[in-house]
Amino acid sequence: LRLEGNGRVVDLECTATSDPPRRHWRRNGKACAPQDLPRTLMSVLFCPDDLSLVKRGASYRRDEIDDFGRQAAPGYSRLLQAYGRAVDQRNRLLKEPYPDLSLLDAWDSSLALGGSALLVARERLFERLRPRVVEVYGQIAAGERLSCSYESSLGIDLAGLSREEVCDAFLARLSKIRGDELRRQQTLVGPQRDDLAFRVEGRDARSFASQGQQRTIVLAWKMAEVDLAREVVGQLPLLLLDDVMSELDADRRGAMTRFVEEGMQTVVTTTNLGYFPEELLADAEVVHIGE
Repeated sequence: LRLEGNGRVVDLECTATSDPPRRHWRRNGKACAPQDLPRTLMSVLFCPDDLSLVKRGASYRRDEIDDFGRQAAPGYSRLLQAYGRAVDQRNRLLKEPYPDLSLLDAWDSSLALGGSALLVARERLFERLRPRVVEVYGQIAAGERLSCSYESSLGIDLAGLSREEVCDAFLARLSKIRGDELRRQQTLVGPQRDDLAFRVEGRDARSFASQGQQRTIVLAWKMAEVDLAREVVGQLPLLLLDDVMSELDADRRGAMTRFVEEGMQTVVTTTNLGYFPEELLADAEVVHIGE
């Protein structure tokens, strides 16, 4: 892959082997790690499986915002990795037959410190995405009202809190539920337990939204990511659309088409070119893949 822009040329290469199964990455001819690649070209992917963002478990919603965070800020990935290691180590201690409580105290402090940093970063990112999602949804859904909120397992509203305040709340919560964690042998609070909630006209979207409403939420979220990506990096990201038009009705296909026409580089897979207007196809490079 060759990336060109702003007077720079970056060559990326991925070599995959099946025996043993490995992937090797190179940037401008030099070996690199996968986490060193995202900042090279920011991208937003929209595919049929993204309906999981609304209708499936909380992990899908956490992964969505965390994947975007990794691209938007270099330090975000480090926060995720450090916190994940702390959770793993603490869980191993909790699974011991007779955990050392003084050592557990030390892991509580480490977990709260790393978790509060991740929570503050995630909540701030969410608050930048939230108004964009609500606005785009209203435009596509003819004024229908969407609300979305970040639901912390700490049982507090994170908005406006400092890292120190979140850390104190984290420690207090860990102290309160220690008995439950020792019985269940796992960490029960923290960013790995949080969720995002979507409500359409005040009703929980996961339980009550129609398929069309759920698709509109996902579409609005992706458009919000593109808009924020433009603000963060100063240029439009690469938009990847994997066979999504067949999942959308005519109104939503029209919204997506207008979005694509804003000038970003877009790669689309489709089984039906009829979903796209002739003027859009005239400006596109169409590649037919045979059987």
